[in-house]
Amino acid sequence: MAPEYGATCGFFPIDQETLNYLRLTSRPEETIELVEAYARAQGLWREPGAVRAVYSDTLELDLGSVVPSLAGPKRPQDRRWLPWPTGGRSKPRWNFPVEPRTRRAYRQHRLRSRRR
Repeated sequence: MAPEYGATCGFFPIDQETLNYLRLTSRPEETIELVEAYARAQGLWREPGAVRAVYSDTLELDLGSVVPSLAGPKRPQDRRWLPWPTGGRSKPRWNFPVEPRTRRAYRQHRLRSRRR
């Protein structure tokens, strides 16, 4: 599964560079031959200049519209969008959104700690 981009699986074609990597990582030649034969038999082999794959649907993404966000593994639906203001600095300053009840609890904690 690939939940990062909403897919249940992803297909990555095998080409000559894949086989070169297997050789560089000291895989047995029999294994490399088996990988190539399997990829060709299953239609996963990619040759330079070959006809591009045809998909039932395609998606275009404007990378300029991508913004930073933060989500935990337990409740990914509670994603928080993180603004990216620089505030005149060279490094970005992260402004984490804080819920009002959290701000109130923080203020109460500060008041209690001052009284002690």
